[in-house]
Amino acid sequence: MERAVHIIIGKNVLEIATYTAACIFNEGFPPVLKTMEVMGVTIGQTVKDYADIVDNAWILRRKKLQKQTTKRPDPYAGFSKLLKMTTLRKRKDCFMHRE
Repeated sequence: MERAVHIIIGKNVLEIATYTAACIFNEGFPPVLKTMEVMGVTIGQTVKDYADIVDNAWILRRKKLQKQTTKRPDPYAGFSKLLKMTTLRKRKDCFMHRE
């Protein structure tokens, strides 16, 4: 009988952890802090500031990653190098014909 109680408690802990992880992923830390306040946990300004910093850093990383993944390839990416090579060849040919 005692073993069944531990299984139920383990299941409840896993369920709470899953909901908390989903909440952090979808909404960030502020809803988790609000839940802790409702439970009676005293939350100081330092914790709120830390949660804001973590959320802002996550948002910036997502925006940076989004820019990297949505960047279209430049059709003229190698054009400047090709232009330089062509110009150098023409100069070289001009100098060779002068001599």
